[in-house]
Amino acid sequence: MSNFNLSAFSDAVADVAAAAAPALASFATAGLPQLAEAAAVRPGNVAIAVGNSEGAALAVFGTVGEVGPAWRSMRGGAIERRINLAINAGGRFEGGPVLDAKGGLIGMLLFGPRRRALVMPYETIERAVATLREKGHVARGYLGAGLHPIRNSATHGAMVMSLDDSGPAKAAGLHVGDIIVTWNGEAVHGPRELIRKLGPDSAGTTVTLGILSGGAERDVSITIGEKPLS
Repeated sequence: MSNFNLSAFSDAVADVAAAAAPALASFATAGLPQLAEAAAVRPGNVAIAVGNSEGAALAVFGTVGEVGPAWRSMRGGAIERRINLAINAGGRFEGGPVLDAKGGLIGMLLFGPRRRALVMPYETIERAVATLREKGHVARGYLGAGLHPIRNSATHGAMVMSLDDSGPAKAAGLHVGDIIVTWNGEAVHGPRELIRKLGPDSAGTTVTLGILSGGAERDVSITIGEKPLS
């Protein structure tokens, strides 16, 4: 993997993560060295979060608390590794780089539920930046249906409340009142679960939805669209 240019990293931060703050602004200037990817990241490794306060550089030390497998964000984005930090960093560090003890780039600092410090890994950022350079945006999967959770003793799923006339759901034959109960055979417990499945890599794929309609079950094949930009 080639060295990662800090200016390109800064320019892409807002698109890579919705919560990203402009913490890199004071660092994305000409003449700064490029940041290479950090070596193997393990629990207990030193982590240095870099932030920004009204143009002044900030830094705080901590450690890597957990390194886990790939996971998906609430919006369905694929994250190559789960990296949690044991670090005391506030909002002025969010969206900034996290470095190892040798100055290698581990990734970008984000805050999850309960302000838990997480890292968006280097490889996830590099993939997202490549997509931004190619397309100008990161695609999201799109059903074209307004959904409402259904949770009762008999049924769990996502009820179709509205349909985009030109969307994939209507083209596939879904109707208002249908309840989506499975996705490729896996149970669906509500709209949030579907949103997780509609990540950038879902656009253009064909899936089978299990539909409960008027008390009868049927399978519907649907090609996931790309969410409109506006």
